[in-house]
Amino acid sequence: MSNFINFTTFKRGSPKNSFLQAPAGVSQNSHLNQESPRINESASDLSARLVALLSRMPNIRELQVDETGLRIKLVAVTPFMRFKDDVSIEIFPSPDEDNSSGTSSFAIYSASRIGRYDFGANAKRVNKWTNFLVNY
Repeated sequence: MSNFINFTTFKRGSPKNSFLQAPAGVSQNSHLNQESPRINESASDLSARLVALLSRMPNIRELQVDETGLRIKLVAVTPFMRFKDDVSIEIFPSPDEDNSSGTSSFAIYSASRIGRYDFGANAKRVNKWTNFLVNY
C-alpha cells in the first residue's frame, strides 16, 4: 500500500470494483457513490472508535493510522475467495472553526486489487461500517 490518500485531491479508479463515500464537497475530483453522514462526536473520538472496531475484525490486515490519528489505511480480506481490498479512511472534524459542535464526518474508499467487478463487496463493507458508526 502506498501513502495515505488525500481525499480532497483524490482521483478514483474504476467505479465497478470500488466504492467511495465522503462528506459533500470533499472528493470533488471523483464521483461519489454516496455522501457520508455527520456523526455526533469529535473527530478524535470517532477515529479512536473506528480503529478499535477495525482492530477486532479478523479479516483486517496491515492497519495503519497516521500521526494525526485522522487517516487510516488497511487491507480487508474477503471471506470466501480471500481477495485483498485496499481501504482508506479519513476523519473530518466539523467545518466550524473551533469544532464547537463536536461533530465529524469521514471519507472512505474501498477498492478491489484485482478484477473488473467486485459483486458489491466494497459497497457492503462501507455501508456496514457506516451503519455501525452511526448507530453504536
